[in-house]
Amino acid sequence: MICSTNMPELSITCTIVNNFIGDFVRKPAIKVYICHMEIIAVLLAFGLAAALCAVFVLRGRLSDARNALVSQKEEYERSSAAAEERFSVLAAKALASNAESLRRQNINGLAEVLAPMQANIETFRKSIAERYDAEARERFALDKRVSELVEVNRIVGKEAAKLTAALKGNARVQGEWGEMILENILRAAGFRQGYEYEVQESVTDADGKRLRPDVIINYSDNRKIIVDSKVSIQDYLNMIEASTESAREAYARAHLSSVKKHVGELCRKSYQDAVIGSTYDYVLMFIPNEGAFLSALDLDSKLWQTAYDSHVLIISPTHLMAIVKLIEQMWRNDKQNRNAVAIAEEAGRMLDKFRGFLEDLDRIDKSLGQARDAWNSAYTKLSTGAGNLIGRSQKLAQLGAKVKKQMPARFNVESDD
Repeated sequence: MICSTNMPELSITCTIVNNFIGDFVRKPAIKVYICHMEIIAVLLAFGLAAALCAVFVLRGRLSDARNALVSQKEEYERSSAAAEERFSVLAAKALASNAESLRRQNINGLAEVLAPMQANIETFRKSIAERYDAEARERFALDKRVSELVEVNRIVGKEAAKLTAALKGNARVQGEWGEMILENILRAAGFRQGYEYEVQESVTDADGKRLRPDVIINYSDNRKIIVDSKVSIQDYLNMIEASTESAREAYARAHLSSVKKHVGELCRKSYQDAVIGSTYDYVLMFIPNEGAFLSALDLDSKLWQTAYDSHVLIISPTHLMAIVKLIEQMWRNDKQNRNAVAIAEEAGRMLDKFRGFLEDLDRIDKSLGQARDAWNSAYTKLSTGAGNLIGRSQKLAQLGAKVKKQMPARFNVESDD
C-alpha cells in the first residue's frame, strides 16, 4: 500500500497509484528503467491532481467554516444586541423602581421631618395671630385711654386753673387746700383720724383762749406733735409769672414777708404749750408747696434759723413724709414692745398653770398608787389570803349549799382541808 487517506476525494487516486505500482513490480526488470521516468511523471501528475483536489476540498471547507463563523458572529451580535436591549430594559425598570422607592422614601422622610416644623409653624402662626389680635385690642384700649387721659388732662388743667385762681384770690380756700394736702400725706402713711392723728382739735392755752391747730399727731407714750398748715402761695405764684425783674423782686419780698408773718403767728399762739401731752417744744409749720418753701429759704438764708429760735420748724411735704415715716416706725416699735410685755406676762401665767398641772399629776399619781394598794389588799382578802371569801364559799358549796351559778374560772381555788 503506497498511500492511504481518510479523505473521500483522494481515495480513487490512491487506488490507481497502488494498482500501477503492482503492475510495475510484476514486469521484467529490464523494463524498469525505461518506465522509470513515466512512473515518476505519472506519480507527480497523480500527486498534483490529489493535491489540487485536496486544495479544492480544503478551500470549500474553509469557505464553509468562514460562512459558519460569519453566521456565528451575526448570531452573537444579534444575541448581544438582544441581551443589551434586555439589560437596558431591566436596568430602566430597576432604576424606575428604585427611583419610585427612593421618591416614596424621600416623601416619607420629608413628611416626618417637616411634620414637627409644620406643627411649629402652625403654632407660631396662631401665636402671631393671637398676639396681633391682643395688640390690636391693646392699641384700641390704649387709644381709648389716651383719649380719656387727654380729656382728664383737659379737665385737670381747667380745674387747676380754677384752683390757681381760687388760691390767688381766697385765703380760706388756700387754708383748706393746705389742710387737705397735710391730711392726704398722713392717710397715705396709714395714719387713721382719731387714732394716730386728730384734726382741728380744740385746746385751751394758759390764758383760757381757745386754739384749734390743724393736726395733732399722736405717737408712743401718749406724746404729741402739732402741725399747722400755712399757705403762702399767692405772692409766690405772682413772682413766678412776673414779666419784669422789678415785679419779680417785689413779689419775692411779699412772699418772704408772708412766710415770716405765719412764723410769728405760730410763735405767739404756742400750740405746743396748750396741747396736753405735747413734750415737743416746737410746732411744725407745714408749707404744702415745695417751690414756695424752697424759694422762701433761698430768699432769706437765716429764715429757718429765725423760725427755729421762735420754736417753729418750717417743713415741706418731703420733710413731713419723712417725719410721718419716723413716727410710724415709733408706733411699730411701741407696738412690738407692748406685745413683748404681753407675751412675757402670758408666758408667766402659762408657766404657773404648767406648774399647777404638774402638781395635780403628782397628786393623781399618789392617789392611783393608794388605790392600787387598796385593790391589792381587797383582792387578797377575796381570793388569795388565808380564810379568803372565795375559799369559804367553795366549802359551803361542798357542804351542800345550793347554788344556781358556778364560780368564774379565774376565782376557782383549791380549798384548804
